[in-house]
Amino acid sequence: MGELDYWVAYIEDDAVGFIALSESSSDCGEIHSMGVKKELHGRGIGRSLVEELEDSARESYSLLQVKTVNEGHYDEYDRTNAFYKAMGFYKLEVFPDLWDSWNPCLIWVKSLKD
Repeated sequence: MGELDYWVAYIEDDAVGFIALSESSSDCGEIHSMGVKKELHGRGIGRSLVEELEDSARESYSLLQVKTVNEGHYDEYDRTNAFYKAMGFYKLEVFPDLWDSWNPCLIWVKSLKD
């Protein structure tokens, strides 16, 4: 896959979150991975990370996508899906067996062009 662009959020000297950008195609960047310390959820760290990634991705891509587990399978991923929806992503498609039948893959997409 090669090297990824990534951003890290800090509170003082403590790394509290990260996000990484990869390329799905010449037109579409992808949130390759993202994480925020669980005890800090809801404080805007994830939102700030996504916004930074989007600002950078806009220079190269028209679209941004992210893959996660489809809704209704795990409470934690339901919160993740609600986050991406709140960030302006739209459901594109569910691939029931992309990863395995226990973790159906939901792809979210977002236009990076105004």
